[in-house]
Amino acid sequence: MSSALSTNTIYFALFAHDLILDCGCGVGLFREILESLGEVIGIDISKRNLELSGYRNRVLCSATHLPFKDGCFDFVWACSLIEHIKKDCIPEISRVGNQTVFLTPNPNSPLNLLNTLLNRGGWFPTNDPDHVHAYSIKELKKYGRIYGGSCGLPLRSFWQRIFPDRFWLLFPTFCHTIFLVTVSP
Repeated sequence: MSSALSTNTIYFALFAHDLILDCGCGVGLFREILESLGEVIGIDISKRNLELSGYRNRVLCSATHLPFKDGCFDFVWACSLIEHIKKDCIPEISRVGNQTVFLTPNPNSPLNLLNTLLNRGGWFPTNDPDHVHAYSIKELKKYGRIYGGSCGLPLRSFWQRIFPDRFWLLFPTFCHTIFLVTVSP
């Protein structure tokens, strides 16, 4: 896990409390942080990942069809998930949480563009076939307006250490990772 991602994980985990859903939990990278903040249910589409996650409470399911009631989770964590799903799953994931945090790679990141230009592979097709949906800041801001949340740049990133804060105010679309926070009405 990159230092930027771990810094953001700790930052966003401060929102977590009570009943938490780790949506697309994978092998449980965020289990310890989330379990320290409340009761957690991990979901993933991979049975093997669920078993490796270490979650006591886990459900094998897709993020596009969650088997939970509306608003039943106090907090939903969806980190590095939405770019892997062709169908837009933001409405479905937001439906089950009172507050939801999504983190996704930014296709306009200088690092992604540099890797693509140098033929090292970028984050989105055809370079990474697992990333099938590239969300832009503009698209995530639309969801922020719909769900009464916000969208923007994570707390820290590699590029924010090189360029001053004023640079990011002028060129916010260049950040490595972008986030969306949604809040239920």
